[in-house]
Amino acid sequence: MVATHALPSAMRTTYKAIEVTTPGTFRIVERSLVEPAQGQVCVPVEACGICHTDMFTVTGTYPV
Repeated sequence: MVATHALPSAMRTTYKAIEVTTPGTFRIVERSLVEPAQGQVCVPVEACGICHTDMFTVTGTYPV
């Protein structure tokens, strides 16, 4: 992943996410931010990760 400078949340219009499109495949995608509805909040996330359990689930090798 490439590090980018953080912008104030009011200036951001997109976010990056990792999705599973086919078994065994992680893909980085960029999505548009959606304004929270009344009673909802938007929580900024600085960083996240994928644990071994996620990886095993996606690849179909989760230990039984």
